[in-house]
Amino acid sequence: MIKKHPLLLVCAAFLAAVSLLDPLFSSRGFSDLENRVLAQRPELTWERVASGKFMADYETYVNDQFILRDWWITLKSLSETAMLKIENNSVAYGADGYLFERYPPLDENRVNTNVTALKGFMGKYENAYFALIPPAEAVLTDKLPLGFPATDFSGLYNNLAVLPVLDELRLHRDEEIYYHTDHHYTTLGAYYAYFAYCRAAGLSPVDVNTLETVDVRDFYGTLYSKAKKVGLKPDVIRYYPMGGVQVEINGETYDGMYDVEQFSKRDKYAGFLYGNNGLTFITRLDGEAQRGTLVLIKDSFGNSIAPFLTHNYNRIIMIDLRYYNAPVSQLISDENADDILVLYSSANLAADVNIPKLVR
Repeated sequence: MIKKHPLLLVCAAFLAAVSLLDPLFSSRGFSDLENRVLAQRPELTWERVASGKFMADYETYVNDQFILRDWWITLKSLSETAMLKIENNSVAYGADGYLFERYPPLDENRVNTNVTALKGFMGKYENAYFALIPPAEAVLTDKLPLGFPATDFSGLYNNLAVLPVLDELRLHRDEEIYYHTDHHYTTLGAYYAYFAYCRAAGLSPVDVNTLETVDVRDFYGTLYSKAKKVGLKPDVIRYYPMGGVQVEINGETYDGMYDVEQFSKRDKYAGFLYGNNGLTFITRLDGEAQRGTLVLIKDSFGNSIAPFLTHNYNRIIMIDLRYYNAPVSQLISDENADDILVLYSSANLAADVNIPKLVR
């Protein structure tokens, strides 16, 4: 039997070796390669076994903690490249080193729920604005691989009063407005979104060309972590160190809006505003901005636009609904906000289960 099917012997030996060696490796809490928290061994209880949750969680745990996982991910990417495939792990390879995420089909019930909640919230305030940040695929259409199945987010635009961020970004499509290896827009892309907001809100935008810049090199983003495409050049994160600003998060006070130490780590995008936090207070110390207080309700795309907004507001209160559960309307009232800006990426607005918190 073995002589006729030598591959069976190889596979059996491989599985036996993995089973023996795997317990010798301690579980990792975080994967730098994938830039995410890894599943840990689930608690064994009768209730979890009876419901089937234990086995589901254990399968996730085994997959996340598989021996030499990073090496296998790299090997898979090499094999995909060798077979001339244009996609790996739902990330497509575009022109000029751009990576594009292939989103799953939209959940129409979730989309309708989120749009309804957002319309109800926006209708309560005359000074509220909504910025929807398009994915790179909607702007960099000439970089897409042939036959790329772009997700249609037009339903979000049809049902909401949206600032013309898409049009503004398309005007600058030949500039570096999206990262090649990450799903976020660059700080230059964030500036053009800021510019569109200022024009709508009657504010004078700061001239980006007058600002001091610092470049952080060797940035590989979330799309690279998923696809691990061989031979891609890293991105550069450019940020604008603006003085005279104080940030408060969870009772801790920071001078400046950037976690400079984070820029030396794998997850460099978390250097903006110290990552994602439920509530962040940004105060301009000289108090000489055009307006008083802005409430910025955002996902991670808001972290790189906030520094520009300090040129127009003395105080910015950032809310991330994923980590904030108190009534938003009460905070807006308590802080006597001059303006409200809701800023989300299209993909997050369509899928985020936290949007209904706006109308609590």
